Amino acid sequence: MAIFEYLEIFLFTIIPIITILCVWRKSNGEKTSFLPTNWPLILSECGGTFQMRFPRIFNMDMLITSDPLNIDHIFSKNFANYPKGRQFREIFDILGDSIFNVDDELWEFQRKTTHSFMTGPEFNSLLESVVWQKVENGLLPVLDYFLQGDIGFDLQDVFQRFTYDSICKLALDFDPGSLCVDLPFIPSMQAFCDSIGAVFYRHTLPEVVWKLQRRLQIGTERKLLEARKVVDKFIYPLVNNNITQDDDDRRLNLLTTFRKAYKEKSVSSLLLLGGNGGGGGGASSRETNFMRDTVLGLMFAGRDTSASCLTWLFWLIAKNPSTKTLILDEIEKVLIHLKGEGGEGRINWSLFTVRESRKLIYLHGAMCESLRLYPPGPLEHKSPTKSDNLPSGHYIKENDK
Repeated sequence: MAIFEYLEIFLFTIIPIITILCVWRKSNGEKTSFLPTNWPLILSECGGTFQMRFPRIFNMDMLITSDPLNIDHIFSKNFANYPKGRQFREIFDILGDSIFNVDDELWEFQRKTTHSFMTGPEFNSLLESVVWQKVENGLLPVLDYFLQGDIGFDLQDVFQRFTYDSICKLALDFDPGSLCVDLPFIPSMQAFCDSIGAVFYRHTLPEVVWKLQRRLQIGTERKLLEARKVVDKFIYPLVNNNITQDDDDRRLNLLTTFRKAYKEKSVSSLLLLGGNGGGGGGASSRETNFMRDTVLGLMFAGRDTSASCLTWLFWLIAKNPSTKTLILDEIEKVLIHLKGEGGEGRINWSLFTVRESRKLIYLHGAMCESLRLYPPGPLEHKSPTKSDNLPSGHYIKENDK
């Protein structure tokens, strides 16, 4: 079995060799462009769109585009023709029927429910409460500990713990307590990291390879299988606990909102695959599985995106010290009226709200620039149901990637 552990190393060695040979044979040694034939090294030379081709046996051909007109066509004007497709759902199978994986009515239901929750009058208050509690009881004590001890630390790890605890509280009304001075090992958090890594790895290998690994339970696929068990063990009890507490409608969290919407919409009729199974006793298995998928998808979306944005933002500020002065000056100017017990001019951070944050124009611009340079979700995978011509002139066949 050990030979299969090195299967991906072998493939990464042989794929470039085969590709180069195919390209050389096709071009007969002629070179007419700065770009290597059929290899997307520089999108800008080809107008932001490139047809990436591999030997047919690997089934990895895809069209890569960053052309704004193509993006608008795919995501807006002809949106209905571009679902995520079968392969996308298989790659992200751990997310089941979450908003990441589904299309059509079920996608629309989840989008509207999430949007309704996040634009509701009580959400800002909930968000402020969750974030400030985590800042005061988690983030500040951890940073103070490292500062006083003059200890180096991984800022990205701190931000990931911060966002993980926060999204768990928002979605499940449960704080796993990963952000504290000793930075404890949290199995569910590590399982999330392993899952993300394994899912990303699937994008780099031919489908037949990672499916073989999954069948043999080796390599990253074995990690994904083990991580899924840990994630389910963490989420299902919290989901079941929330579902069975029908008498407490005052609880405000994302799971409660979805549970109410699920009952009103009769979502069971929309679920084609019946969830992931293993929901345990209590409420109906289908409802439990759907809630698990929904929460897991939103936790994936909420944890790493925010942590990535914060990490790159502080990295860019460190590389451009002048921006730190401008950000601090703006904070002082906008928030100086929030005086605390310490006397004139001292900011009382506990009074800092979502409304106050909207006045920080320069900081907002800095975060947007960070997102532009280092987007947390830089790729989107689509597969058209019907053949189509993109505004760039490229032809897309049915079910192409």
